[in-house]
Amino acid sequence: MAAQVTAAPRSLRHAPGALQRRRARSLVMSGLFWAAALAAVIPLVAVLLWVFLQGLPALNIAFFTKLPGPPDDPNTGFANGIAGTAILLAIASAISVPIGVGAGIYLAEFGGSKFNTLIRFATDVLSGVPSITIVSKPVPPLISTGAFCRYS
Repeated sequence: MAAQVTAAPRSLRHAPGALQRRRARSLVMSGLFWAAALAAVIPLVAVLLWVFLQGLPALNIAFFTKLPGPPDDPNTGFANGIAGTAILLAIASAISVPIGVGAGIYLAEFGGSKFNTLIRFATDVLSGVPSITIVSKPVPPLISTGAFCRYS
């Protein structure tokens, strides 16, 4: 049986010239994109480098161990900020680690009830939401995330 030969579609008859124009346009647009990206990144890197170089002489052991002083004194530190952060992390860990481990053990041992399904759903939802969003909402996190889930 002989194979039928059909003519190429009209859009493909003039493809080589159109393809060259499309490639040239793509090359020009890629060049414009990289030029715009460099125009945005170069000043940002320059400012960050300048700030880093200006602050580098102040980074020493005393900066991390001294207490804050008056605002106009350049030789002060932030030891109480580091200590406060460590205390806050210790308190938060002392509260959340036992609850999290207990919930995990409970879900692993008793996995079939509706309450467990609710707990699993809540942990899945809360793991996908940044903690700053949960804290800043005036309503409970499950209600606020549940309201957005319906419309997404």
